[in-house]
Amino acid sequence: MARLLRRCCVLILGLVLARPAFAQTADQQAKTAVDGVEAQLSEAEDRLSFVEHEYVEKKDATDAQLRQQRFAKAAAGFADGDYNSAAIFCYDLVENPAFQNDTNFDDAVYYLAESLYQQGNLLGARHFFRKLLDLHRSHYREALQRYLAVAGRLNDFTEVANYVQAARDANGNLPDAVAYVYGKWLFKRADLPLAQRAAQANAVLKPLADGNGSDRLPALYLMGVLQVQQGNYDEATQIYDRLVKVSPADDREQQIIELAHLARGRIAYEQSKYAQAIDAYQEIDRNSAHFPEALYEIAWVFVKKGEYTQALRATDILVDLVGKDAVIAPEARILEAHLYLKLAKYQEASETYKDVINAYAPVRDEIDALLKLHDDPVKYFDDLLAQNDKNFDVTSLLPTVAAKWATTQQEVAEAVRMSGDLGASKRGVTDSNDIAQQILAAIDEKGANAFPVLQEGFSKAEAVDATLTKSTKQLLDAQQLLLGTQVGQLAQQLEAARTERQALEAQFRSLPKTDQQMATRKARFLKRLDDLDLAAFHLQEQIQGLVAALDAIEKWVVQSRSTRTKDPEAEKKFLGQVKDVREAVGELGGAVASVRQAVKDEKLRSGNVSADDHVRAQYQAALDRERSLMAQATGQLSGDSQALVGRIVQVNKRIEADRTRVASAKLQLQTAVANKAEGIRKQVQQEQGKLRHYSGEVDGIASDARNLVGRIAFDSFKRVRKQFYDLVLKADVGMVDVAWTKKQDDTEKIQKLSKEKDKQLKGLDDEFKEVLEDVD
Repeated sequence: MARLLRRCCVLILGLVLARPAFAQTADQQAKTAVDGVEAQLSEAEDRLSFVEHEYVEKKDATDAQLRQQRFAKAAAGFADGDYNSAAIFCYDLVENPAFQNDTNFDDAVYYLAESLYQQGNLLGARHFFRKLLDLHRSHYREALQRYLAVAGRLNDFTEVANYVQAARDANGNLPDAVAYVYGKWLFKRADLPLAQRAAQANAVLKPLADGNGSDRLPALYLMGVLQVQQGNYDEATQIYDRLVKVSPADDREQQIIELAHLARGRIAYEQSKYAQAIDAYQEIDRNSAHFPEALYEIAWVFVKKGEYTQALRATDILVDLVGKDAVIAPEARILEAHLYLKLAKYQEASETYKDVINAYAPVRDEIDALLKLHDDPVKYFDDLLAQNDKNFDVTSLLPTVAAKWATTQQEVAEAVRMSGDLGASKRGVTDSNDIAQQILAAIDEKGANAFPVLQEGFSKAEAVDATLTKSTKQLLDAQQLLLGTQVGQLAQQLEAARTERQALEAQFRSLPKTDQQMATRKARFLKRLDDLDLAAFHLQEQIQGLVAALDAIEKWVVQSRSTRTKDPEAEKKFLGQVKDVREAVGELGGAVASVRQAVKDEKLRSGNVSADDHVRAQYQAALDRERSLMAQATGQLSGDSQALVGRIVQVNKRIEADRTRVASAKLQLQTAVANKAEGIRKQVQQEQGKLRHYSGEVDGIASDARNLVGRIAFDSFKRVRKQFYDLVLKADVGMVDVAWTKKQDDTEKIQKLSKEKDKQLKGLDDEFKEVLEDVD
């Protein structure tokens, strides 16, 4: 019995001692949690200080600093050949009055003018090259060379003489590079009488021709051409004889020397100096691109000399050399047939003429059909070129043989470029208006997200805010550890508050609470946009394939017309259906393009995502209610637990102070956003006013140039058709000549035989006259 009593006492004592040990464990856990919160707060406060220093307190770059940054980007873009970016950056600088006294202003004007020139914007380039010339400071020579080149292409010679005069040195001499461009420009001028133009160009080119510079041979060649244009063949020959004695230093000079040999041969031909002409032509190497031309002209020299066999030999060599598909081949074949006719080889002449007719009459007919297929071929060509967003070669509509003859693409290219510039200008105005609207919408709807740097600061502040909320929740958990089940009458209210908070727990946990988590969510968002853009891109490629297929169908209709049963009405109906499909494909392409643009806009405007303030505010409010109830409950604690509660209260005050700093940082960032937004809004509204003016100008020019490209393409096709018409006509006339000449030849032979017969009969009569008389 005593032993049992002792065991019960030990057990009771153990239970009594166990309660303080349990309480000590809860206190220790709560203390560890509070230590962790304090460490977490220290790290959050460091991040908050970074936000305040780097985003809130940091001043924006001054206007002058921004201009220098923009100029640096322009210079880098220009050096890398990114002329579009360089032009955009420089235009803003050049048009900014505050930059006009900057030391980099001249460079900015030059980068802008040269970038526009490289992009083919001649009018814009001329304007800014002129601006640079008017300054008469740096880049003057480069600007003058470009200005002269542009003036020649645009046939606008405003102020050229004054600018050239300003480039002369104290002795009145021009730099060689400027002098050659100026001389070439004078050579090409069509607004001056020939004598005046030649005198002015010679005065500029002669010093170059007499020197040893890189433009010596080009200057000599141009001087020779001017003499030819004036009919001074002997003077031109002297110049070309001097030129061809120079040893070429490079391919450019070799080309000029070969052209000089051709010119010498042509002058000698005109002067009936046939031996000299042949000698000049034979100076051209067989491997030269000019050799077929020289050989063809040699054949005509022999024709002029009446040496038809020699001419035929030269023509045969030419046909074998260039092949039957070369542009010069049909003219050579016609000359060959003409020589056969001269040599009375009638069968060979007829067969050669027939070959030309059989080869080129169907081509002529196909071009005729192409031009007659559409009620308004001019509009057809214009629409066709407008519908193709790539570099569509309009000559692809021609038969293969005719395409080699056509200069259509060269002639249309300039008009297409101009039309493209107009279209680009219209699209530029439209796109600029759209961008302006998007900017205004982004400012109004996206707030800080519209400004990446400020948005980054705002996101970092929100990350700190999320950490503070998390810390509040951890302190509540520590208090709950201290209380255990000793909540008394507040148990029901605490349970309700805890239930409310836990209902928001999942949403709160889903929010990013660190910079890394925000970056991850942003990357996930952008990945979804990229996937959508990729799908739209593949659709766009398929649409382009459909457009190419429609182009091929229309070309097949034209090229296969000669082999199909001719039914103009059925063909016209089919092409109408093709047109309807093309319009539907165009609408689909527009829809896909709109999707891609929307994705692009969303990347620019909404690529930066942040935590949801609404969810955080609800969760924080629930925490605050639970914390208020917990404060009442923990008032019942004593000893070390109460001291720890006091520490928790101080940490909560620290959290509140940090939360006030976060709110202040956010407010200042929002104020910065509002100020930036207002400044941008004013700039955008100013640009919108300019865009309305530009839109009116572009619409007026576009109206004047309506169907320009189609008209040029149509006229070019007509010239190609005439070339083939003339070829076939020459061959047809040649066939008639062969028949007529052969008839004439046969008639002469018959007449000659008749005369010979009469002569022989008369001889027989005379010889047998006495015998006949004796018979009588």
